[in-house]
Amino acid sequence: MNYHIIQPGDSLWSIAQNHGCSLQELLAANPQINNPNNITVGDRVLLPEGWEVFGAALATLISNVAACVYMLIMVKKVSGTAPLSMSLSLARSVRPEDRKAVFAVGVPSALLNALFDVANVFLNALMAAHGDLALAAIGIVMKAERLPNAINIGICQGM
Repeated sequence: MNYHIIQPGDSLWSIAQNHGCSLQELLAANPQINNPNNITVGDRVLLPEGWEVFGAALATLISNVAACVYMLIMVKKVSGTAPLSMSLSLARSVRPEDRKAVFAVGVPSALLNALFDVANVFLNALMAAHGDLALAAIGIVMKAERLPNAINIGICQGM
């Protein structure tokens, strides 16, 4: 069991956020707290043990590794026949107008992905205020939403 010693300036909400749990979970683990707004410096607060956020993070890690491995396998498989390859010597031999066309598609696509990731950072910051279960849930939903988004980007890049 892990405990947190209440320090000056602590609130139960800030303790919950710092330890990756919701205020409701913290209160459920500490039935001795009658009024969450009336805590005393030096008191010990029991921290609940939860794996929800860890599970969502682990699922995201596994899916990202699988996607990266699949992409590397496919790049290797089609490198001899694809118009683009990972070879720097071949990249230098591309005509300037072809290079311009590649950047005309690649830069907006990279910008779209970057903006999507920035939006996720803000969404995660907002959802963190609602506790770890809400944050884990939105992570799973965003991961599921990423698949059709990636398919759409791939179709658009292939046109």
